[in-house]
Amino acid sequence: MDNDSADQCFALLLAASVGRSSGVCSGFSADQLAGFTDWTGLIALALAHGMGGLLCEHLLASAGNGVTEDIADAARTHIGFLRSAHATGIAELHGLLTLLNNAGIVAVPFKGPVFAQQFYPDPALRRFTDLDILINAMDAEAAHTLLVAQGYRSQHQDLRPRHLRAYWHYNGQDVLHAPDRLPVEPHWLFGQRTLATYLNMSGFLSRAVPIVLGEQTILALSPEDSLIATCFHGSKDEWQSLRTVADIAAILSCAPGLDWEDVRQRAAVGGIGRMVLIGLQLAANLLQAKLPVAVTRQLASDCIATALAEQAAARLFVADAPIRSVFELSAFRWRMRERFPDRLRYAAATLFTPRVRQFRTIDLPDPLCFLYPAVKIMQDYVALPIKQRLPRAVTS
Repeated sequence: MDNDSADQCFALLLAASVGRSSGVCSGFSADQLAGFTDWTGLIALALAHGMGGLLCEHLLASAGNGVTEDIADAARTHIGFLRSAHATGIAELHGLLTLLNNAGIVAVPFKGPVFAQQFYPDPALRRFTDLDILINAMDAEAAHTLLVAQGYRSQHQDLRPRHLRAYWHYNGQDVLHAPDRLPVEPHWLFGQRTLATYLNMSGFLSRAVPIVLGEQTILALSPEDSLIATCFHGSKDEWQSLRTVADIAAILSCAPGLDWEDVRQRAAVGGIGRMVLIGLQLAANLLQAKLPVAVTRQLASDCIATALAEQAAARLFVADAPIRSVFELSAFRWRMRERFPDRLRYAAATLFTPRVRQFRTIDLPDPLCFLYPAVKIMQDYVALPIKQRLPRAVTS
């Protein structure tokens, strides 16, 4: 894909993502599609950013106006697939919630089909690939046991119990898979503990609101909490996906009565105030989301948040941009923290928290588990750099 074609693909994808609250899709204008031919590049870009459904809706609304019948047929097929997957996901989610609730585990789903139901005019058009459920940290082991009994398996199922609990502690979630079912991710944190944030997760559970999903009433995050969680998720991943920005714009469109002072205070206490501002600035810059005066004033006084939003937007439009692991120390994650002590805690936790790789390298007995940080230092900052240099040294 050449630069001109790539620019036009991104422009069309942004146009398909603007103004989702009305539920009315007018399609692309003739001027927007004039001379456009790179349908393969556009579709690949939309799928990579999780925006296939919204793009297909726009393509169908533009049939006969520059969109050929074969493209329209492909769009109908993809939307049919999304509707089927959406219904299947809802059924699986209801089963999981029943399982957890019957065991006395408070469970509040977020992202995925629940988010789509709350904030998208046509929920089926927002694709999801797993089911995220917020629970209390004290219920992590019980939830894991229940899911394993239902045929799910953790990717780290082979770890010793102590190591598995250490993994849960620093990762803030479990990830479980089962044949022919969506992956399930029980969360007790929105992000890894190495990010050193201070969100009160029990508060998110207590503020959950009832919604109707698939003819059943369940609990979901409040609009304010959904905004905080979405901005945090996007920032910790350094804004790899346009869909996350579209999610923020969708919240702003569908929940105009947000309590902005509540959002500001809780984000500030949690140490993620700047992360929220970055997400809001991206939604305004890329998708024309309207921000309240209080937010624009905050952004005007935080030049770092504005600069990071511009950096993230530029990165979104770079094909094959490298994906940095959340466990890697990065300048973006350092600067997205507004308090210097939080930056130091983030750096220290990221550099020295032992992870699964260390647990698999050496199986220390329980009384010596305190030595795992030393194992990480030796493995990541001594042995690995030497190993990476050896091939160059041998061939030079």
